[in-house]
Amino acid sequence: MKYYTCANTSSGVADFTDDNISFIDKKVVLKCRNNLIKDAVLRRVGKGFSECDEIYCCGSNKLISGIVSKNNEVAIVDKCSNYDKLIDLDLQFCINDCEEANELYTEMFKAYGEAKIIHDQWEKIYVSNMDFAKFDKYCNGVIEKLTDVSSIGECAENTKRFFGTSTINGPVNFIDNITETIKKRYFIKGRPGTGKSTFLKKLSAKLKSMGFDTEEYYCSFDKESLDMVVCRKLSFCVFDSTPPHEKFPERKEDEILDFYVESGLCGIDEKFENELYDIKCEYDKKIKEGMSYFKKAWDLKWGYESTFLEKIDKDEIHHISKQIIENLK
Repeated sequence: MKYYTCANTSSGVADFTDDNISFIDKKVVLKCRNNLIKDAVLRRVGKGFSECDEIYCCGSNKLISGIVSKNNEVAIVDKCSNYDKLIDLDLQFCINDCEEANELYTEMFKAYGEAKIIHDQWEKIYVSNMDFAKFDKYCNGVIEKLTDVSSIGECAENTKRFFGTSTINGPVNFIDNITETIKKRYFIKGRPGTGKSTFLKKLSAKLKSMGFDTEEYYCSFDKESLDMVVCRKLSFCVFDSTPPHEKFPERKEDEILDFYVESGLCGIDEKFENELYDIKCEYDKKIKEGMSYFKKAWDLKWGYESTFLEKIDKDEIHHISKQIIENLK
């Protein structure tokens, strides 16, 4: 399975790595500031273990920053607060930070923070026009339907992750990969501030109270906003299917939950058309500004890391990977 445990959000870097490996016996930190070297080592190590989850590097849909093998009870990540072993490749390869890139990341977070303020204004228009009584009745009915089962769970483990993020190639997500074995998928359609995250939090809380394990996937722009809940025991998931991760039903069992209609907002888009357009333009402008800083920073680091990787003997990476596998098995 593929997912992220870190994201560049509007309030800085959000990190759920600890949450994802808390149940693993052997926790290894692979310290390496060069993403290319880290990816090369982890992919070689991953081949030595069965059915590894791939944790992707924040801001990339090609590079991994960690692997988790539940069958082997092993997790190798680039950082966590409580680990059993540290492998420091920075010392081995004498890797330094790219200071100019770090400064650009600071500007990126500033722009994202300003975009969040604009997004809050966007949400207020819909929130102030919602029929909360109608919406609450609808949401409660959906939750009752989804949790109307005779069985109960044995425990209630909850894992927080991100199913996607913004990358230099635009927004990406691993929703299809994460839900590949899920029988029933519910696609929430709505507008900013129309209760999607609140509904998902209530659903997750209900599932946990019944003893079911849940996977919570948060918004990579706002770490407080929940975008998807997966319950594998009951084989269903519910997710925010709006831009930038908009999807539509593809399977026979897929179903849409229309929060725009059920919250009594029909006609609001037309009523506030000009105001909504201006807000969206300002929001998109700030997001693009943040992305421009991110791309510049990534290009700097990519060039720096690529040059460094070319100087390293590939046999050395293979040897390091082999040693890691032997020491963990």
